[in-house]
Amino acid sequence: MTRLELDPANQLATLLKQAEDDLRQIKTKQKHSGLSGLVGYFVSTTNTWDISSSASNGGGDVGYRTFEIIFTSSGKQPFPVENVQLDIRFGGTGEANKPKEVFNGWGYTDGVNSATMYQRNPEFDKSYSGNQTQYRWTFGFSVSGTMTYYIKVYASGTSDGDILVRQIAP
Repeated sequence: MTRLELDPANQLATLLKQAEDDLRQIKTKQKHSGLSGLVGYFVSTTNTWDISSSASNGGGDVGYRTFEIIFTSSGKQPFPVENVQLDIRFGGTGEANKPKEVFNGWGYTDGVNSATMYQRNPEFDKSYSGNQTQYRWTFGFSVSGTMTYYIKVYASGTSDGDILVRQIAP
């Protein structure tokens, strides 16, 4: 505020001017500014972990897992812009159990057992035959030894909706 705006004689005019500016900003739609009222959404399930299980490369288990993530928007916006985040942990749920960069890619080891991710981030499936409100991503990993895993997925973008993660192979 300036000294003139602090003068008691000008305070009412200053308040009216601020109210007028606020109303103008509310009424004027701005499509591409973070301050314009463009709403972003963060979508997840209410579960602590969407999937928790184990994998082994012995005893009849092939040792790899492939998953798909399906995001279905609310339908209020066709072709929403969505980004998927994957929180995956191996051998426990602590921060130390997150995959790290290793010599052959992205993975985790406890010194005896190990897990290697196929890619660091879920891969967007361009060929998915969903519609204008549904998207699909895939990700996977393989293990050496026996490893428990915990998976949580999130979507952030321009539409609310539902998110689902499920194992598709083996």
